[in-house]
Amino acid sequence: MPSSDLIEPSPPVNDGDIATELRAIRHGAAIHYVSDWHWLTLRGRDHLYFLQRMCTNAVDSRDLGEHVEVVFADARGRIIERADLCRVTEESTLLVLGPGEPHALPEWLDR
Repeated sequence: MPSSDLIEPSPPVNDGDIATELRAIRHGAAIHYVSDWHWLTLRGRDHLYFLQRMCTNAVDSRDLGEHVEVVFADARGRIIERADLCRVTEESTLLVLGPGEPHALPEWLDR
């Protein structure tokens, strides 16, 4: 069977049936809507050193393409942002930030 026969012309309708959705995730494909999420790229030779000091997880030992969840917290331990971090190149790292205030983390990091 050609792979094009496996592709439906339109996405399945969300009918509220969890079993159907779970089957699609496990045996097919699923779409997770994230248009309200934000992306932030940090660059530079010392960006990992900077990130290592600013978040709660070890990031300087991550391999290229590796992913880790991190939390940015202030000096009192209040959470500024939770992010998914991925090493893209030797000199750049991508942070995927959840929905919310898009400028909170960049402004906090820039202090």
